[in-house]
Amino acid sequence: MHILIARFNYDGMSEAELLAAATDLAPSFSGIPGCFEKTWLIDGAARTAGGVYKFTDREAVESYLASELWEGVKSTPQFTNLKTEIHGVMEAATTITHGMPAAAAAR
Repeated sequence: MHILIARFNYDGMSEAELLAAATDLAPSFSGIPGCFEKTWLIDGAARTAGGVYKFTDREAVESYLASELWEGVKSTPQFTNLKTEIHGVMEAATTITHGMPAAAAAR
């Protein structure tokens, strides 16, 4: 399993506009190949947002980062200072602390 963390500043739009846009766009993110969970992040005070994605493997993360969907995120003019981090997961310990669904552990 691999985790992708994406963070960005949002400028030129209100928090309410970002929340509405995220809700509208969420279905597009529900079918990312190899991604079995996305958590949407926001910090209104800091005007930052982003997401934490759980993928089956690093190849799935790399495919997503090369996709048209991700290109759309990167090219959104209101999103600035976009940063990504990719992390492997300590699967045995994560399973013990309930951070890994059984379906993902079986892969």
